[in-house]
Amino acid sequence: MAYVCTMSRQHNTSIPDYESEEETKYVLNEHTSESNNKRIKIDNIIEDISVVTGSNIHKCIPWEHLDCIRTIQNQQAEIIEQNKTIQKRQLIKIEQNKTTQRQLAVLIEQNETIIEQNQVIINETSQLKEKEDKQLSENLLDPPSGFPLTTLEQFDELNSDLNMEGRRQLYKYLINCGGTTLREFLNRALKIIMTDELVCNFTWLGDKTNRGFGNTKVSNVLKQAAQKCLKTKGPQDIDHFKKEMLEVLRVSKQRHRLFLKKTSETNSRITITKFEEVTYNELY
Repeated sequence: MAYVCTMSRQHNTSIPDYESEEETKYVLNEHTSESNNKRIKIDNIIEDISVVTGSNIHKCIPWEHLDCIRTIQNQQAEIIEQNKTIQKRQLIKIEQNKTTQRQLAVLIEQNETIIEQNQVIINETSQLKEKEDKQLSENLLDPPSGFPLTTLEQFDELNSDLNMEGRRQLYKYLINCGGTTLREFLNRALKIIMTDELVCNFTWLGDKTNRGFGNTKVSNVLKQAAQKCLKTKGPQDIDHFKKEMLEVLRVSKQRHRLFLKKTSETNSRITITKFEEVTYNELY
């Protein structure tokens, strides 16, 4: 501000020479009036500047320098606006960075989920391959491994809620057994599932000494397979299935009794033959 005041004091208005004194006075009066008008405007502007800057500015700034002051003020205002704009942009970038970080975290989590799913798929594919290899290694007409059942423990394991896969494999095999009638199909299927000796431990409803067969999951496998088999007309209802199954159980038990009888007779004959041989050797 001191520089501006110094410059104002060095400013002098040049007045040309005139021929007469009156003409000179007139021109001076005109200059004085014009200068006074400009000085009033300058005083108002300087007062505004003093209020804004908080400093006391001497009312000696020539009006030629006011444009420079206005230019500086405008440039300062533009700089302030530019700074505000830059700050806003920086805030926007910060928010964008936070959004990008959140999106990146989501992508990382999704990638981890995809990796886990891929691992599950790989494991399932490996299990399917092992299953296919096992199926291809078996003969066409061989029953699933573990059949026929020979003990009650094996039957309970097949009938367990946890052994759905075992019953599924049995079902797939039984639907291809065939049979011209329902009874023939059930007879073949039961012989595949368990031995005649094990069947002797069951009745349809069960009693004090025998297990119930009708209300078991294995019995349901037989019914569902009979309905699905293309070569056999399946049971019309549960009563029809029960009627045929009772006869199949009876025949299976009778077959086992005949087997035991034949085995007993054979053993008796072997014993008699051995006794005769021993007696003959002793005599001769």
